[in-house]
Amino acid sequence: MSDNILSAICRVMLARDTDKASALLSGVHINPDGDLVRCEATNGHILAVCHAHKSGIELNAPVIISHEHLPRLVNFHTRNRKGLENIACRRDPANPGRPAVVVREINGDAQGSKVLEFAIPAMDDVCRVKLVAGIRFPNVRPQESGGKVWKIGIGGGHFNLRYLSLIPKILGGNYLPYTMSAKKTIWKSTTSGDYVLVMPMSVPEIEAKELFPAGSGIG
Repeated sequence: MSDNILSAICRVMLARDTDKASALLSGVHINPDGDLVRCEATNGHILAVCHAHKSGIELNAPVIISHEHLPRLVNFHTRNRKGLENIACRRDPANPGRPAVVVREINGDAQGSKVLEFAIPAMDDVCRVKLVAGIRFPNVRPQESGGKVWKIGIGGGHFNLRYLSLIPKILGGNYLPYTMSAKKTIWKSTTSGDYVLVMPMSVPEIEAKELFPAGSGIG
């Protein structure tokens, strides 16, 4: 985890609804949460949650970035990636100085509209993205409880392989799969609170009994 919220957003957005059938599910949810900021995205079959430090994030309430402007934010991150990495390398963890990325909500051009401004002070670069108004992102907190490490292994036929291929891109580093119930499995980073949940396409009944025995307390 770092203070680069751009990285967190670009990773979780891989789990959004790319069909854009829903303004809610095709965007990315940014939720200021204590000392951290939660970045969340889901299409109903895969859910991704990544965190960034709250330093520099001037938000008092959750917002949803519209899918229309996510490519703009990706380009902004790409062109500044090297500079942000250099800033991170020079930082003293005990005295990090000013935030690498500053985020604030400001008024848009249209009356009553809001945009989210991302600024990198050290590079004098700014990006503004449109926010989705009037809808609330689903509560995904209940997905974070329970589970035990899945020792038996993961059968590729149980999950959409495209969703499985997104897990290392979203989490990076090391992660472990945990059984949550017969209907979902969560992959958790071993170094942070980031996670990806994937709904299986199906679990054969015989294997389901082995993986999720009655009275196991899971589900």
